[in-house]
Amino acid sequence: MKGYQVVELDCLNEMISNDMSISIMYFLLENIRNNRLFENVDLEIIKVTYLGSYPAIGIHYKDPCNKMDYEQDVQKACNHIIQQFKVEDFIYFIINNRQNIDKEIFNYSKE
Repeated sequence: MKGYQVVELDCLNEMISNDMSISIMYFLLENIRNNRLFENVDLEIIKVTYLGSYPAIGIHYKDPCNKMDYEQDVQKACNHIIQQFKVEDFIYFIINNRQNIDKEIFNYSKE
């Protein structure tokens, strides 16, 4: 099992269903994964089990000796996308990536 640094996005709260949170996180990760800032880490949707369970973004460091903290960078990148994107872009993304999103939701559910 991989170890992760957990990023709980400020913009997502308990009022949003896990499926919707996963859909939004998948959209955000697909938009930031190619950022050179994150080339030394893997960004994934993970299940956090602390006082219940909920989806979050996991940062897995490719080099275990890497001491850089990417949480604030991930937060900033995600918040920037949320401030810039149009609802129709998100809807088109969901329509075009439904199978991949369903796979993420399934993987989250079986953890």
